Amino acid sequence: MNDRLLGYIVITTLFIFLILPVSFLIWKTVLPVYSYTIEFAPFNSISFLNFQDPVYIKGVESGQVRRVVNVNQKVYATIETREKLRFYNDYSISVIPKGIMGEHYLEIEPGTTASGHLLATDTLNGTFCIGPAEAISYVGKLRSKIDQLSELMARLKNGTIENKSLITGFWQGLETFDSLSISISSITETLQRETEQKLDSIVEFLKVSTDVTMRISEILPSFLQKVENIIVQSNQLLNQLKSISDRSVIATEQLKAPDLLIWSQKLKTLQNELNKAAQIIDELEVEGLRVPIRFSGRHKKPASTQP
Repeated sequence: MNDRLLGYIVITTLFIFLILPVSFLIWKTVLPVYSYTIEFAPFNSISFLNFQDPVYIKGVESGQVRRVVNVNQKVYATIETREKLRFYNDYSISVIPKGIMGEHYLEIEPGTTASGHLLATDTLNGTFCIGPAEAISYVGKLRSKIDQLSELMARLKNGTIENKSLITGFWQGLETFDSLSISISSITETLQRETEQKLDSIVEFLKVSTDVTMRISEILPSFLQKVENIIVQSNQLLNQLKSISDRSVIATEQLKAPDLLIWSQKLKTLQNELNKAAQIIDELEVEGLRVPIRFSGRHKKPASTQP
């Protein structure tokens, strides 16, 4: 093989190895690129998604993550793909871990036509799958929380120099509450006992009052009838005494005749007595007959009356 032929072979090989990468770059530059924005929530569920993480569509790498933005506790990831995607209602977008070093890739399943097309205005939502790195991170956070809880429990149990134990304070407060409850119970019992005694006294008083009322209701009608009879008889007696007094006055006037002067002194005495009797009768007519009455619950019979 001469030198010229060998030179042609070398030049051809170099051309092939140079033209292939250049052609691939030109091809990638010329091909259209489609951009999609995916929303992830909450914020901490996408903490390991990074720029240039690969994007797989139906298991084939077809793009990259171009931008990750945190807004209002949500993450918006912008991806670029070399093919136009048509999403359906049963689509799924997931961030899946790769390896144990925290690498991730974005897996997209556009869905099936049977579920219906997704509107262009609808927001694409993604989910996050926990991998080994996330699990280790969460275990570390859990351990930190457990340490804080243990420290808090120790402070609650043993207290500090500045603050006494909350558990000790709780038991002291509980003992104080128990003693207060016992005092309240004792006071309540005393009040209840005194109240029951007062109620018993009131009941006994009402019973005695009822008995007295019943006795009075039994005795009073007959007693009033007797009093009424006495008043009637007294009125009759007054009328009779008045009639006698009038007749005595007439008789006295007749005894003043000259032939009866021997009786003048006795007649004056009799006249004075009759005048007193007439005065008493007038007072009885004006003021009426007063009958003093006294009732006593100790006796079954009514008190005696005096005209």
